[in-house]
Amino acid sequence: GGGGKVVFRRHEMANVDPRSHAANKAALEGVSPEKLPFLVDFWLFFTAMMLGIGAGVTVVNNLSQMVSAYPSLAPDAAATSRSLMKLLACTNTLGRLASGSLSDKLAHKVGRVQF
Repeated sequence: GGGGKVVFRRHEMANVDPRSHAANKAALEGVSPEKLPFLVDFWLFFTAMMLGIGAGVTVVNNLSQMVSAYPSLAPDAAATSRSLMKLLACTNTLGRLASGSLSDKLAHKVGRVQF
């Protein structure tokens, strides 16, 4: 048919974009634990995870102290801390769902490392 669309079979994709084929081959072969510390992707992922997780754990750990630091909230700090923890948990969940959904939608346009 003359729909104007070009359709490739899976085995033909290596001829279209050899870089993609090489990346897929490397991903399927995997990386041994001995080689992992020498990869730039590993250190980018490690740094991003440590910064993100570290900031999140710090906020969760110190939320009650942050609430008690404000004199206007101090008389009812326990109830306010519980409410803020619920709010933090809900927004954390929604943020994770939204970023995962966005990542899936942009996966064909932008690589996972660039996202």
